[in-house]
Amino acid sequence: REQMLGMPVANINVLPPAELKEAMQAVQGHQGRTFSFQHRLADGTIRDVEVSSRLIQFGSGRVLNSTIQDVTARNRAEESLTRALARYQTLLDTASDGIYVINQDGDLLEASGSFYRMLGYSPRDPQLRNAMDWSTQNSAEEVRALVAQLLESPKVFETQHRCRDGHVIDVELNARGISIEDRPYLYLSS
Repeated sequence: REQMLGMPVANINVLPPAELKEAMQAVQGHQGRTFSFQHRLADGTIRDVEVSSRLIQFGSGRVLNSTIQDVTARNRAEESLTRALARYQTLLDTASDGIYVINQDGDLLEASGSFYRMLGYSPRDPQLRNAMDWSTQNSAEEVRALVAQLLESPKVFETQHRCRDGHVIDVELNARGISIEDRPYLYLSS
């Protein structure tokens, strides 16, 4: 505590002095500002921090009051999530099989680019929303019943899909139930 009292912020913040001065001046005339910085700890470790600063009246003068929150773990978690999503998207986009995930009502939640292309759609085409958009052999009730059955026991079977232009293709489906965030979904590859 004694070491911190009276220590210039430049000894903690790793910004070059000119940038630090500019950030501090940005608070002038505002109700307050929030910044993302890196701070150096006493042991030399660098941590990511969010600093909320505002000018307050203190005695006969105004001082810069700052609240500092260490966000290093949050930033690392966000970076890790971004990398995982990029890996997931790369795998989905480069899969040669038509891979898709539907919910119990047959609503399309996720699909590989090859699934869309197989049916004549551009990837992420909003017109392809439900299994009824490509199913040729089942009514909506039959689709829900089939999904419920497949959620209980995986199965490989042959069926047909309707393409965007109306022609029908034969496909072999590998279907199995999965759970995401404690909700049942059907994973299919064709």
